[in-house]
Amino acid sequence: MNRVTLSLAFLAFLAGVVGCNKTADIKVEEENPLEEMEAQPILLSKAEENVAASANTFGLEVFRQLVSAQKGEDVLFSPFGLSLNLSLCAGGGEAETKSQILSTLGFSKWKADDVASYFKSVSEGLLCVDPSSKFLCANSVWVDKNYTLEDAFKDYASDSFKAELTSLDLLKKESLGAINRWCADHTEGKIAKVVDDSRDPEVRSVSYLLNALYFNGGWQFPFDEKPQEGTFHGQSGDRLVSYLQNEEHYQYYETEKARLVSLPYGNCSYSLVVALPKDGIGLSEMMNSLDAMTLFTGSRHDVIRLRLPKFEMEYNTGDELVPVLKKLGMTVPFQAGQADFSSMFKGSAPFYIEKLFQKTVITVDEKGTEAAAATFNTILMSNGETNPPVLRTLTVDRPFAFALVENTSKTILFLGQKVL
Repeated sequence: MNRVTLSLAFLAFLAGVVGCNKTADIKVEEENPLEEMEAQPILLSKAEENVAASANTFGLEVFRQLVSAQKGEDVLFSPFGLSLNLSLCAGGGEAETKSQILSTLGFSKWKADDVASYFKSVSEGLLCVDPSSKFLCANSVWVDKNYTLEDAFKDYASDSFKAELTSLDLLKKESLGAINRWCADHTEGKIAKVVDDSRDPEVRSVSYLLNALYFNGGWQFPFDEKPQEGTFHGQSGDRLVSYLQNEEHYQYYETEKARLVSLPYGNCSYSLVVALPKDGIGLSEMMNSLDAMTLFTGSRHDVIRLRLPKFEMEYNTGDELVPVLKKLGMTVPFQAGQADFSSMFKGSAPFYIEKLFQKTVITVDEKGTEAAAATFNTILMSNGETNPPVLRTLTVDRPFAFALVENTSKTILFLGQKVL
């Protein structure tokens, strides 16, 4: 007898930063310079803030597990994208299947309406929180023509996640081409293929749940136009890299084991937080010491003489996410004969998650806006600090971690480590 599976494929993409005047579909009129643009903060309810905190904690733990599994390799991962995708999937689950997904995400103690409301608020808010940056967030559910989605799940997916719902023959190459075109369209062509023709003839995938994220923003404080070469002391040895250089008033923070600097984009709603281990501290030790809120904490606004490697990364989790999630307690949704997605599909056929993966890309270079100041600027908060700014030097010349965050909603969009 042929098996049917629920194939849950996940896609997330982060594009490289470019100058705001070069950002596709973004027009900044000369009479409205960036410093006159007003941020549109993402205002969350207290219940939604609780969900955000749980999502960030889950994301950090998955990231640590992926880093451990990769054993000293570069890693790039989207916590927001994964938690969004799994929350969409949970809407079709029942009993222990749904319970384990929500428990692993850290959402079991929150109301389902609050979880859905959080993702709706943030997904919509990310599109307009910074007029000088471009952010895309899209979801889709692709269903084989032989199966029918439950009406309640269709409402849940379309209302809370704005998901596009499409029925087609998933065994046809034309259908797979349509899915890949959707991915390309929603990642500005950067990720053009997530499904291929290789399949087990005894397995008929009945559905794909896809999420696509795309970010394109310019630095608030542009780096020198000509990066300078220098040595990066990577895990696999020393090598020459191009260093971005700048001296600006950056948000700066220190913990017992880390030095963190926040590099704002556009109007400061989005930031790239770079975390460098202190001398004698390993990267994994540093990451294990950080919690999610550390990425949004800034005690000073000092002048930082910064040297940061210019880098590009591509990453595919492949089969790593499933064992990580199983280790965190999400086992039943992946087990044939035990998973229960009866709230997603009509009929009594058994479905389970066959595959879960994520693709990501990032480029960090010197391009960005020439000058910017935000009307709404959270990094100006100093927690009562009254000491004058000091000049600090931060040279990121050894393995480091980074996070792309949205500050007003305190959402971790991407986490990565650069070790090579």
